Amino acid sequence: MPTTRTEPPAARPRLFVALELSHEGREALAAWTDRTLGDDPALRFVAADALHVTLSFLGSRDASDVDRIAAAALGAALVAADLHEAEPRPFRPHVTVARVRRGARAPSGRFPDPPRPELTTTEVVLYRSELSPGGARYTALRRVPLDSSGR
Repeated sequence: MPTTRTEPPAARPRLFVALELSHEGREALAAWTDRTLGDDPALRFVAADALHVTLSFLGSRDASDVDRIAAAALGAALVAADLHEAEPRPFRPHVTVARVRRGARAPSGRFPDPPRPELTTTEVVLYRSELSPGGARYTALRRVPLDSSGR
């Protein structure tokens, strides 16, 4: 009989690294989403205050990895620290504005380009993502300042 992992969810949080958007940038993207995608029942929209630029999705990790992840920062450093497995396809930093509901079809067609808010962030944020029927909830676990050279 196969075994299943029985660790409580807090022991294996879903983690990702992101940049925060300004209030104005989040509002502009939310307004674009509302105008462009409207009230499509196939989509679950991300609340404006939860919009962010995902740099790296790490998946479910041991809670004990949080401090090491915050210290490692991104990309090659996370792979070298055995905290992230690089995907074979190129990763593109992105802002998720909506998710397609299970069993539904994504809208097709060409959409106007979304606004491109200026990034003025001074830190990288390690988030925990908690899934629920009402949508994902994001909690900032650590904030790592970017140095003055932008790295």
